[in-house]
Amino acid sequence: MKEKPIAQVRHLTKIIGGKRIVDQVDMDLYPGEIFGFLGPNGAGKTTTIRMMVGLMSVSEGEVIIDGISLKKNFEKAISRVGAIVENPEMYKFLTGYQNLVHFARMCDGVKKERIDEVVRLVGLAERIHDKVKTYSLGMRQRLGIAQALLHQPKLLILDEPTNGLDPAGIREIRHYLRRLAREENLAILVSSHILAEMELMCDRIGIIREGKLIIVQEVRDLVEKNQGDVMVTFRVHPLDQAKALLSEWMTKQPPKVVDECIQLTVDQEQIPFLNAKLVENGIQVYEIRMESKNLEEQFLELTEGGVLL
Repeated sequence: MKEKPIAQVRHLTKIIGGKRIVDQVDMDLYPGEIFGFLGPNGAGKTTTIRMMVGLMSVSEGEVIIDGISLKKNFEKAISRVGAIVENPEMYKFLTGYQNLVHFARMCDGVKKERIDEVVRLVGLAERIHDKVKTYSLGMRQRLGIAQALLHQPKLLILDEPTNGLDPAGIREIRHYLRRLAREENLAILVSSHILAEMELMCDRIGIIREGKLIIVQEVRDLVEKNQGDVMVTFRVHPLDQAKALLSEWMTKQPPKVVDECIQLTVDQEQIPFLNAKLVENGIQVYEIRMESKNLEEQFLELTEGGVLL
C-alpha cells in the first residue's frame, strides 16, 4: 500500500432536518487496495457514497480526490472518479461495444485503444459485440465497470456491485475487481451486504453505525484467528469428568457441553496447558478445534446486531 492516499474524506457530515445522518466521517483510500464499506440499514453508508460522487450536497467537511477538493474544483476532482451507484444503466438494443463508444464520447481523450483495454480488463472480449439485452446480470455489471473505467479514474466507487448475482457471478466480479486494483493501481471503494464476499474481496474494512465511522481495519486483523481470547471445542472422553476438571481450572468462564463436546473461551496460550492437564488426568482427547470470529460475527458484534442494507 502506498503512503499517499488517492481519496481523503475529512469530517464529512450530512445534516437533514436537524439530524446528523453522517457525522464527521474520516477515511483514506489508497491505490491498489479494495476498501469495503459496511453499515446497518440507515447507518449513512449510501449517503456517504452519494456525497463522495457529488450526488448529494455536503453539510460539513470535504472530499479530496488525488489532491483536489471536490468542493473547490468539482469538475477536476470528479474526473478522477468512476462510479456505479445503484445498477448500471445501458442501452439494451445496442451492443456492449456501441455502449462504450457512446459513453467514450462524453469523456475527453478516450481512444479506441482504451475501449479495447477496458473490455479486456473486465473479460468481455468474446461478447462485447453482442447486444446488451442478451447479457447476463453479471455481464451487465462488468460492462458497467468497463464504462466507469473508460476515462482512467484514480478512484472507483461501486455501490452493491454484486447485488442480484448468483454465486458464480459474485466470484467473477470479485476476481475482476482484484485484478483491476492490481493492474490499474486503482483505489476501489465497495459497499455490499454479502459479508462473506467482502471478507474475501477487501484489503480493509470500514464500518459505519448511526452516521459515525466506528472502525477502519485490515480484514486479516479484524478476523484474525490467533488474537486474544478464542472459543475452543474439546472432543473428549469421558465427557463429564473432563468438564468437571476444566471447571476447576477455568473459574471465570466455566465450560459448557455442546453437541457432545466441551466448549469454552480461553486465551489461546492456555490451550496446550489444558490439553496436557486433561491427558495427565486420564482424559482421552480426540479433537481440539478453535472457532474464530468471521467478518459477519464481528460486524454484528460491532453494530449490535444491525442489519445491512
